[in-house]
Amino acid sequence: MTPDHPMRHARLIAIAALAGLASACVTAPDLTPAGLTTRPDAPAHEPARRAGPADAAGFEIEGDEFHARIVFREAGGRALALFDGSGFAAGSVDAEFDLDRPWIRSGAQVYDSQAEPHRVSVTLNAQPCQGYDGVWPRTASVMIGRLVYQGCARETGPHPRWSEDLPALAPAISQCLASARNSSMAFVRGSGSAHVLHAARDEGGETRVRLRVGESGRWDCVVRGGRAEFAVVSERAGEAPGEGDPVFIPGLAPEDGEGCYLYETVRDAAGAVTGALAHDACGPGEITLSGLDRVN
Repeated sequence: MTPDHPMRHARLIAIAALAGLASACVTAPDLTPAGLTTRPDAPAHEPARRAGPADAAGFEIEGDEFHARIVFREAGGRALALFDGSGFAAGSVDAEFDLDRPWIRSGAQVYDSQAEPHRVSVTLNAQPCQGYDGVWPRTASVMIGRLVYQGCARETGPHPRWSEDLPALAPAISQCLASARNSSMAFVRGSGSAHVLHAARDEGGETRVRLRVGESGRWDCVVRGGRAEFAVVSERAGEAPGEGDPVFIPGLAPEDGEGCYLYETVRDAAGAVTGALAHDACGPGEITLSGLDRVN
């Protein structure tokens, strides 16, 4: 099954955003305008609707000389993605993105607007990026007109997706996946591979990785004392907060529509592909294990 209409994607991103797409409130420092040799004057125009408070669901985007936000809102029953930023050659820029278009393209999250006076396009890739206060989970490319600005991005809002911590969780996830392949866990794998439904680090420093292993159901892998320990998760057990939104598929990124999902390519700091984040584009239902595993 494949997504049959781009409005599905609009509904998906609206639901995800309005449910609390992202992380806690972040206050960014004041930034000076970009030091470009050509600095066209910003044309006079009526500003777009402001994105909203800094802790709203969306993305914060930070570069050496610019700062921008994308905020998801609902107005009149319509989902909106509003952009505002400063530090660009054109000065302060506002835009409203069209959510009727697919929001994941060629393995990246893409938001754009062709409306004058500022044509704006933002591309977010799931790859660790050194931000001003630590490692952020995404690299960002912001195009204003014909000028491109590079930076880092992270989600904002009260409820971050678990995958926001993927760079820090990657070593534990890799250890769990390796153990699932090479230890006594291998006998329960069936015909499929292990997919990561959720991962988090507790206050004691232990990392719990929830896996769907082949066709054997859910398993929790706890990295304790340098070792990976597994325990089956009862079918009656509830889901961890945000479980399955998204699902991390290790290995090569599948094609969009495989299992009725859209796939955001995940890379390590060196740029090597480590897998994909699978976003449900079609509603309830599990990822088709056999189809994905053929890729890997």
